Amino acid sequence: MTNIEAQRTEDKYLAERLALLEFNRVAELLYERLFGEAIGRLAFSCRPDPRGFFGISCNVGIRFPRLDPLLRGGVTLQLEEHVVVVTMPLHLIANTTFKEWAFRDEAEMERVSLDIEAQVRKSGIPFLRRYSELSAIRARLESELPADWFVLTPEGRLVLLAAMTYVDGETRRGLEILERALKERSDEPPKKRRQLEELRRRLLDGLR
Repeated sequence: MTNIEAQRTEDKYLAERLALLEFNRVAELLYERLFGEAIGRLAFSCRPDPRGFFGISCNVGIRFPRLDPLLRGGVTLQLEEHVVVVTMPLHLIANTTFKEWAFRDEAEMERVSLDIEAQVRKSGIPFLRRYSELSAIRARLESELPADWFVLTPEGRLVLLAAMTYVDGETRRGLEILERALKERSDEPPKKRRQLEELRRRLLDGLR
C-alpha cells in the first residue's frame, strides 16, 4: 500500500465512523462538528513506518468563528482562514500514554476505525463539549498555572486571552494584557514579541 493509498483508505473509514458522531469531512483526514458557539475539529495523521505499517494519531481542536478576524493570517497563531485556538492530542485528553493506531491494509484500518470512534466518543466529544464556550477556555487561560494553558506557549496563551477579553467587550483590558506582556518581554528576542505586537496593532486599529 502506497502512502497515498493509505491516506485515502484511512480517510474513507474515518469519514464513515465519525459521521456516526455527527462530524463532517472538510478535507482529507480532517473532520468538524458544531458544539455550541465553537466548532470542534479532529485532525488525523497517516505516518508511514519503516516497519511496514502506517501510524495514526489524532489532535482535537476547537475554533471560534468570532475570533477569526482577530487571529487569522499575519504572524499570529496560524495562516489558515479559520483559526484553531486550542489543540490537544487525543491521548492527553484521555490521560493515557502516547500510542499510535496502526494498520497495514484495508481490513486492519476498518478494525482500527472502530477503536478510534470509541476513543473520540469517550474522550474527544466530552472535551469539546466542556470547552465549547469561550468563557470556559478563558477561565483556564486566566489561571497562573501553566498546566491550565492546554499546550499553549506563554505568548500564545496571552494572545488568546487578550483576544477573548476583547471580543467579550473588555477592549481596554485586552490591550492592557498585551502591553503588560510586551513590557515584561522588552529584552526578549523578536520571536517572543511578534504575536503580541501583531494582535496589539489589530486591537488598536479596531478602536480607531
